[in-house]
Amino acid sequence: MFSDVIVMPRKAVPSFKPDVPWALIQVATNENTWPAYSTENCVGSYQIAFPDADIKLEHIEGAMFNRRKANAILDFIELVGDKIDLLAVHCEMGVSRSPAIAGALARHYLGDDFKFFNAPYTPNMVVYRYMMNAIEARYLVDKK
Repeated sequence: MFSDVIVMPRKAVPSFKPDVPWALIQVATNENTWPAYSTENCVGSYQIAFPDADIKLEHIEGAMFNRRKANAILDFIELVGDKIDLLAVHCEMGVSRSPAIAGALARHYLGDDFKFFNAPYTPNMVVYRYMMNAIEARYLVDKK
């Protein structure tokens, strides 16, 4: 399983070229607006679009972050997690949405989300809670 998770702003993605096997989660507000990235050593990428809103609007299906989107991210991690050393997550500024996703994944897979709850980050707590709820439902709840 990957040993590090990093967050970056959109503008850093095109020049990011790690020398280890890695994967990328790209977060944008609108579909088809993701920046290009280096495919060198890249095992895979997952693209997801949702606005950076810190409210629950479950009734606007597809627009806001929700349980289905959190599970899709976990599906991607299950596909690539054992093949990579580094997971990179980006959003527009690299401050809210991406640290929320990275924090939840780091907490579950690496045991610590501390770095994503300190400056310069202010994680979107709705996104973080959806991710943690999906992780708990998938991995931590005793399935009988």
